[in-house]
Amino acid sequence: MITEQKLNVTIGRNVQNLRKENGWTTTEFAKKLKMSQAQVSRLENGRQGFRSIVLFRLANVLKVSVTEILKGLC
Repeated sequence: MITEQKLNVTIGRNVQNLRKENGWTTTEFAKKLKMSQAQVSRLENGRQGFRSIVLFRLANVLKVSVTEILKGLC
């Protein structure tokens, strides 16, 4: 069974890798998401949970499917 912490860390790692593949800093990524840089950092480091609307916003900005963000969980 997957814990909430493992879920947050895995999603955060996936988001961070996708952000870096796009060549964006956390500040640039935060502006695209209309979030603070601190919030993006917390998400990427698994210190903050992911609401479904945030997952869809991340997928839209990264131009990937939500499934790609959830990779490694199933």
